[in-house]
Amino acid sequence: MEIRNLMNQGMSKSEISRTLGIDRKTVSKYAEAESGQSYFRTVKRTCKIDPYKDYIKQRLEQYPMLSIKRIYEEILSQGYPGKSTMVRDFIDEIKGEKEYLAVKRFETLPAQQVQVDWATMGTIIEEGQEKELYCFVMVLGFSRIRYVEFTTSMVLAVFIQCHINAFKYFGGVPKEGLYDNLKQVVITRKYPMSLSVLNPQYIDFAAYYGLKPVLCRPRKPRTKGKVENCVDYVKSNFFLGLEFTSLEDLNSKGRGWLQKVNSQIHGTTKEVPFERLKQEKPLLTDLTNKPDFKLSEVFYRKAGVDCLVPLDCSFYSVPPKFAGKELTVKKEGDGLKLFYRGELIAEHKIMPRGSISFLLVHKEELEKNCFYFPKMAGIQRRCDAKQVESIEIEVEKRKLTSYEEVL
Repeated sequence: MEIRNLMNQGMSKSEISRTLGIDRKTVSKYAEAESGQSYFRTVKRTCKIDPYKDYIKQRLEQYPMLSIKRIYEEILSQGYPGKSTMVRDFIDEIKGEKEYLAVKRFETLPAQQVQVDWATMGTIIEEGQEKELYCFVMVLGFSRIRYVEFTTSMVLAVFIQCHINAFKYFGGVPKEGLYDNLKQVVITRKYPMSLSVLNPQYIDFAAYYGLKPVLCRPRKPRTKGKVENCVDYVKSNFFLGLEFTSLEDLNSKGRGWLQKVNSQIHGTTKEVPFERLKQEKPLLTDLTNKPDFKLSEVFYRKAGVDCLVPLDCSFYSVPPKFAGKELTVKKEGDGLKLFYRGELIAEHKIMPRGSISFLLVHKEELEKNCFYFPKMAGIQRRCDAKQVESIEIEVEKRKLTSYEEVL
């Protein structure tokens, strides 16, 4: 069209050739043609990696986390003559296509699944110290009932206690829990999931409640979109601009917010979550008369000569006869138990950092039966008070006037 346009303006074929930067013969060819000519490649160009594309796709579908180097080495052993760059480009092309594939909304059956996640919420001042603030979020899949709880720690004991509180809020336990690679749940993530190494303490908890753990694919937040959306909703609809005085005050306001949003029509189901929960609750595992799961964190400590055992920058007393002994310390909820060779020797409430919990019975026993000599040559000695005899020394008595005479 451009060639004929220029010819109609009176330009010669040589002028058109120079203007368009093409050969004069090409100008003649298209100027004299009755219609436009389509271009067809007569021979399909082959690529060195073509024979191995199906194999690479199959491997990535089965094991999505396989490295490029691993796949390159595998096809090299099959006779691949090219370089790793071509493999990398093809894998990037595959992953790019998958990134934008449409996703079908996944709906769960009643009592089938909860989705769980943590959210970071900044910092909070607690006990005079600035601490990280976290939000535990759980969503019951069918009814869309949300549960949130704010904490200053994400340790396993807190994680499990948040689960228990959520189950009580829902009125039961579903069949499975969906998680990403939370360190409280999974220690080593592998494919398939059956090869992954889960936290043994979490496994005990899940088995106690009959909750089957399910791991979603890494870096695929849409897999657990219900809880991801809830995290964003908590931040924008509740937390943003909120004023609170303490962690207890924040959680109190959070419970009020949950009561409100779980009583409103949900944007996806177009139903009230509390109403849908009525269909789901009879199918949840009932917790009536079931004691709460108690997680024991086990530590090994040596009692000092002062009968105190250090733990988390605090100190807890034991009977004097266990001074210097290797002890087992178990944390259960807000309590602490100390054992010597399997025998329970002391119980304490967990104290704030920098505190000392010295039980009165231990103090009285220590004062009654033990005392310490001053340190000599770096050695501190202890003996029984009954073994020490009192020594009386006669002192010469003088009148005070004798001292005045000396002066």
